[in-house]
Amino acid sequence: SARLKELRERRADPAPLLQNIRSACENGDNLMPHLIEAAKGDATLGEIVNAMKDVFGEYREAAEF
Repeated sequence: SARLKELRERRADPAPLLQNIRSACENGDNLMPHLIEAAKGDATLGEIVNAMKDVFGEYREAAEF
């Protein structure tokens, strides 16, 4: 959307904030401070979720027959 495009153009690079999330996930640290900082730094929900998926993966329910 246009709002998302505008946000991405005006914000600072969120990569360091997203790396902090990945590091916290890997180390078992409290994620909340890192999630708050990423949100304040205008990281998108998708970027934050993808940073967590990089470490934890994605849940897939086993099919039962």
